[in-house]
This record gives sequence, structure tokens and C-alpha cells, in this order.
Amino acid sequence: MKGLVVLILFVYSSCPSANPCELDLKVLQDSLNLRGNPWVAGTTSVSELSCETKHKLCCEIFSDPIEVYRDKSVEGLCFPPSWDWRNHKGHNWMTPVKSQLGCCCCGCFATVAGFESRLKIVNNLPDTNIDLSEEFFISCDFRDFGCHGGSLDWYAQFVAETGVPDEDCFPYIAEVLPCCMSCPDWENRVKKAKTWKTTSYVTEYKLRIMEGPLACLLTPYLDFFYYKGGVYEPIMGEKYVHAVCLCGWDDVKGAWLVKNSGGEGWGEKGYAWIRYGEEELVGPGHPVWLEVEASKDFRDSLEFKVESLKLRVCPNPFREKTVIRYSLSANQIIDDLRFTIHDIAGRFVREIPTHDSRITNHEIVWAGNDELGNKVTPGIYFLRAELDNKKYIKKVVLLK
Repeated sequence: MKGLVVLILFVYSSCPSANPCELDLKVLQDSLNLRGNPWVAGTTSVSELSCETKHKLCCEIFSDPIEVYRDKSVEGLCFPPSWDWRNHKGHNWMTPVKSQLGCCCCGCFATVAGFESRLKIVNNLPDTNIDLSEEFFISCDFRDFGCHGGSLDWYAQFVAETGVPDEDCFPYIAEVLPCCMSCPDWENRVKKAKTWKTTSYVTEYKLRIMEGPLACLLTPYLDFFYYKGGVYEPIMGEKYVHAVCLCGWDDVKGAWLVKNSGGEGWGEKGYAWIRYGEEELVGPGHPVWLEVEASKDFRDSLEFKVESLKLRVCPNPFREKTVIRYSLSANQIIDDLRFTIHDIAGRFVREIPTHDSRITNHEIVWAGNDELGNKVTPGIYFLRAELDNKKYIKKVVLLK
């Protein structure tokens, strides 16, 4: 309880004056230059956000302060000089970088990122994209606090006890919704972990990373929002509490590799290097990993089908246009299928006409416009497919 009080006061004090969440970029770059430019600072996808929104991205306030120990050795093991799950044995075992938008749930994104990758690793599916639902955490995990923070331990326990379904079961909208809004068959679609563990020994980090990515805590400075590359070390600004996915290291760089949840417009396409020796000040600390068992039926369980309809949207997110690819079984009549677009409030935007013939595979395009042809505002939309009185909903994100 003591750790809880300290961190809540700490986050409250990080906005003591006008514009406390803005840095003079030139001053930061000059300070980095004096230190030999260990990392690159600039405008990123999160650096210009308001103070309130920045705190929503970094508020893992219900975890204890980072404590790390160095007096325990991992005897008998010789670690390679580098490890990167983005390129291991010629494959990328990480899942795409996501954006948590304006919801304070970095812990669930870090937990899901590690869990998705470990499912790929254990089941030997490097080229398969596993996309699990963060919305299910913030809307259905009642031990945590929705968009007001949480605990890595609680998130991990939730995966072990309840599990987490695919993204299509409960699309992410960065708001807490009634849990009953998840797909009705979510219990048949969840993926569970066998158990979860944690450690306070830095000397054990590499061993656990080699098993798979894991969630961890950071306490970076405000300048972390301006990070564009290099090996991060704190320079200036207030402190934040944040959670990321720990997925590698490099002894030449002298740094740990982490995956963030601020989109690909931050850091090195969503990733960052954290300097060795900063574990007690910045992190990574309190790593939490999920132990996963392989399943011979895992590949078949990844794709959810509605009757005879299979649906893909690519690219997603998109800016100019996105292609909706769908396929039907040979005995399915195309006239029975209807596509509509709805905004985040559920309001109708437009219908997208389907093809008129009885063909198994189709592609149609949505250029981000409404029924009158006007461009809609950037944001989250939902593609609804109706077939034989059943609905299939997929989240589609239009970028600026």
C-alpha cells in the first residue's frame, strides 16, 4: 500500500505548472549534443500531445516502485552478445506495433505484446499475425482500473485465469465499455497462459528474454516522448511511470530493446533502446512473463469464421484507401452479403456495394468517404458485414 501512495503522489506532481509536458526541443538536442548524442530527439507521434494525454499514456501507478538486484548470478550460462525477436533465425516473432491512443492502459498493451509473441514462438508460427484484444482487458478485467492504470501482475493473472480473445471479438476503442459488448462466444475464443512469473534480478533478464518477450516497467523522463532513435538515457523533464514489452538486448550498444505502444511514429518504428545501468533509475524493471504451452490445434483456432465468410482489411490503419478482401464458400450467394461502415458512436456512415456474381474471392475498396462521397474525419470506424442474419464487425482506423 505504501508503494501505491508514493506513486500516486509522484504522478500528480508531474504537472505543477503551465505547459509542464512540453520541452524546448532545441535545448534537449543541445543537451544531447554535449553528451555525445547517445540518442536522437525530435517530433514524434506522441511528443505534441497534451499533458493530460501524455499522462494517459504513462500511468502504471498501481505497481510498486522499480527494485532491481545485481547480487545474483545465472551460473553456467553464456549469453549471445545480442538478441532481437524482430529478427531471430531469419523471422520476425513480434506482432505489429499498436497505439493505445488516449487510454491509460500501457500495462495491458505490454502484456498482450509479450503474450502474442510467446504464442507465436511456442507454436512455431513466425509468419502468422496474432492480434489479441486489449479492449477485453480494460472492459472485463475488474481487478484493474480500465483506462486509469493497473498492475502488470494483475494483467498476467487475468490472462492465466480468464484468458484474452482475438481483437475482432472486442475491437479496441480506447474507452471502457460494458463487458457484455464483447462477442457472445468469447469463452471459446480466448487464449490462456499456463502461469506467470516475475523477477527482480537484472542478471536473469536475458535468460527470460530468450524464452520470449515479456512486459516490464519503465520510469523515463518527459524527454522519452521525443525519442526517435539511439540508446535512451534520461536528460530532462518530469518522470513518468510506463509499461513496455522487453524483447531483446545488444551488448555492443549496451542496451535493452523494448517495444512501446505509441505507434510507429515514435522511436525506431515503435521500438527503443534503453541503456544498461539505468535499470534502477529508468528500467526495465519488474519484468512479468507468461508461460505458454504449445497446442496442435492452435493454428486452426486463430481465424474466427462467421458461417462461410472470411474477411480481411488491409492496410489497417490507412490514410488514402483500404482494401476489403472477403471470400465465401462455393455454395454461398453473394446477394446475401451486405457491408456497411459505422463511426465509433455506431452511426451509419455508408454502405459499400458488393459484386454481383457468384465468385468465391472478392476485393472492394473504401476510400474513407461517406454515402455522399465526402471524406470522413480521421478516427476509428467499424466495418459491419451482414450475412444470413449474422453480423461480423471489424475495426478500421483512418489516419490523418
